Amino acid sequence: MSDLKVLKDYVPNEVTQHDEFIKKYPKYDGRGVVIAILDGGLDVSLDGMQQTTTGHAKVIDCIDFTGAGNVDTSIIRKINDKNTIIGLSGRVLKKMRKKTIEKENKKLKQKLEDKKMKKESKENFKAINEYLKSSEDLSKDSLMADCIVWFNGKQWQTCIDTSFIGDLSDAKVLTDFCDEHEYGTIFEQITYSIKIHKNGHLLEIFTSYINHGTQVSHVAAANFPNEPERNGIAPGAQIILMNIFDSKNARHFNVLKNAVSSKAHTLG
Repeated sequence: MSDLKVLKDYVPNEVTQHDEFIKKYPKYDGRGVVIAILDGGLDVSLDGMQQTTTGHAKVIDCIDFTGAGNVDTSIIRKINDKNTIIGLSGRVLKKMRKKTIEKENKKLKQKLEDKKMKKESKENFKAINEYLKSSEDLSKDSLMADCIVWFNGKQWQTCIDTSFIGDLSDAKVLTDFCDEHEYGTIFEQITYSIKIHKNGHLLEIFTSYINHGTQVSHVAAANFPNEPERNGIAPGAQIILMNIFDSKNARHFNVLKNAVSSKAHTLG
């Protein structure tokens, strides 16, 4: 069976007469509807999760109710006269020159190999997410990312040292996902978005450590403008992803209250 055949049959459009319905009522595709997905995360970088059929952002917000990605950012540090700052890891955070970056990257690569964390990209994915979920297991010798939060006069922003060596040259500046729908990547494999709470004293890092939430979101509302056969049931709908599963798969039912306050029309 071809990949295209699998994709076309992934959502039972023919059995449910979905395709026939859309042809008859093309504007009844979910536009104007917000779906809250209560699951375990969402990869917001994927095709199908970018825009609705009317051009609006597909994913309105990503919220983690487990606390797994929470980072205490209440400790205040000032930038020194060398335009650098000391992170809680003890690293000097700055924009590095190319030679310095190459040297430090070599050290980091060796460290990753010694820890057996870089055999395959899948191992990287698993390892980094375990660190994000289990901050209590971090030590000075661990693969640790410094997080910086500040207020630019209009909104709270953050950047995370995803180089893990103190190099902020390529660190992406992010604000709350619901405001700009921007995300960053770790090792070019893991996408993450953020929310900032308590006047900058708490950073919430949202990432997907299981694929189920992504799959549910695609079935519900994926939109592929150039490949409509891959669309979900309601390609015009928007999504709010609420992560309710922590590393032990515990459920947090207070998300129902937040779903209502977010004016979600459907829970998935």
